[in-house]
Amino acid sequence: MGFNTVPSNKVYQICCGGQFTLVLTTSGHVYSWGNNDEMSLGRDGNPLEVQLIDKISFPISNIAAGLLHAVAYNTELNLLYIWGKYRV
Repeated sequence: MGFNTVPSNKVYQICCGGQFTLVLTTSGHVYSWGNNDEMSLGRDGNPLEVQLIDKISFPISNIAAGLLHAVAYNTELNLLYIWGKYRV
């Protein structure tokens, strides 16, 4: 899969972790691909395919990533979703 598989959403933000990438769409959905060590993709499935992180149950307004962890949050609802593993 590639970016053309993101259903009718426009890319709002791209964020890179240690060996993975996240994309936030204008509709508030987060997609991921890359290395899935320590569940840094936030999902199961083929790590090299761009796939929706379907465990997030609220619209996302911003994303951030570290070496093996990521954060997605909604500033209006004050909700935060964190996955992966933090390492110093």
